[in-house]
Amino acid sequence: MNGNLESELDMLHEEIEEYRIRGEKLNSELHERSNDFELWEAEATTFYFDLQASSVREVLFENKVHELTGVCENLEDESASKSIKIQQMRERVSFLESEIGGLKALRFHPTKRLSRENQTKYRTSYQAHNEDHTTQQQGATDEKRTAVSNLRLTKNNIFFLNKKVEQLHFY
Repeated sequence: MNGNLESELDMLHEEIEEYRIRGEKLNSELHERSNDFELWEAEATTFYFDLQASSVREVLFENKVHELTGVCENLEDESASKSIKIQQMRERVSFLESEIGGLKALRFHPTKRLSRENQTKYRTSYQAHNEDHTTQQQGATDEKRTAVSNLRLTKNNIFFLNKKVEQLHFY
């Protein structure tokens, strides 16, 4: 009996040892699986964070695209508006250049014509004055004043026209 008990006790010790070894293996496996789970959990957290960051970037990118689209449309409108203004300015410059050319061509003609007209008026007034000098001295004096006044007006007109022509030269 003692031998039997000892053999049973040895068997139980072996069984316990097997269970202990099996328990250690299971604990080791469990620990390994726990480590794997923690790694997967860390990777999942990283992927989730990356997903959130990508979503934020996507929203920011879409907003920037919309903003830049608006800016481009504004620039296109502004460019079209400025093109129209440039065309209008070119037409205005062309018109002014033709006006200046016409005024340059007429530059001396009006002054000569006005000068001749005033000389004729002055001569007529002077001749009338000489003819009627004895009988209408007061009337002649008035005509003389008129002639002198006309001559002054002519000089002023010539001066004014010359100033206008000089101004046109500067443009």
